[in-house]
Amino acid sequence: LSDFIATLDNLSTYLAFHSFTQLLLVPYGHTTARLDNYDETIAIGTKAINKLQERYGTTYRIGNIAETIYVASGGSVDWVKGVLRTPLVYAYELRDLGQFGFVLPPEQIIPTAEETLDSIIVILEEGANYGYH
Repeated sequence: LSDFIATLDNLSTYLAFHSFTQLLLVPYGHTTARLDNYDETIAIGTKAINKLQERYGTTYRIGNIAETIYVASGGSVDWVKGVLRTPLVYAYELRDLGQFGFVLPPEQIIPTAEETLDSIIVILEEGANYGYH
């Protein structure tokens, strides 16, 4: 996957998807150092999780990986941000908060996709407003 991503010209946004915990995480995982565009990244991400919440009331938190969950090295978001210098990089930790863990009930799959898509649209639109395209 990294070979393919490295061939992309003008990649403005990279999104990774994981489960579970309902978080929108920003690099870096190996350090608490701030991104060069940390304030913009957090502002856009905050708008995205607010939009996500509108559909079904699902709440997410946003923050740096190392500060929000734990120090974790080797993640794709760190590589895409650090090596490729992609402006907007996020990792979603999708539903739920732990009741079902990694085995989300089938009836929650489509709602998770719908609310996540709502938030992705915000990330792309807001990124364009900041000149990331």
